[in-house]
Amino acid sequence: MKQLDIRIKWSPGHMEIEGNEEADRLANAGATGPMDQAIDKLPTISGVRTIVRQKRLYAETNWWEEMKTSLSAGYKEWSPKYSTKEPKELTLPRAVLHRLLAMKTGHGDYAAYHQRFDHQNNKLECSLWQCKGTISLL
Repeated sequence: MKQLDIRIKWSPGHMEIEGNEEADRLANAGATGPMDQAIDKLPTISGVRTIVRQKRLYAETNWWEEMKTSLSAGYKEWSPKYSTKEPKELTLPRAVLHRLLAMKTGHGDYAAYHQRFDHQNNKLECSLWQCKGTISLL
């Protein structure tokens, strides 16, 4: 086995170095103080993204709690929890998404379906709560 001569020595770092205390004070002031508004100190894209991410997180978590105090009892029960991610359904082709939404809501172009196939004795109107079945979309 190879032997190495290793010596360990403590280094004081920045202790008692002239000007270091002043440099530390100025660094802390710069890190905690207001942002420099000079034209050459414009925010970076990364900085803007960080701010947007923080504001979005705030909106998602705190907005409802703040607004809830001014709402009636009926609205307070809602306490919406929702995802801000795009639903997978939005990647479907538009025609397929149309049919999916029509099936989920029970609303679609059912009158045209019955007229096209000359169905007799069918109501061609669709009320909000009782639409014709979604079989035409399948």
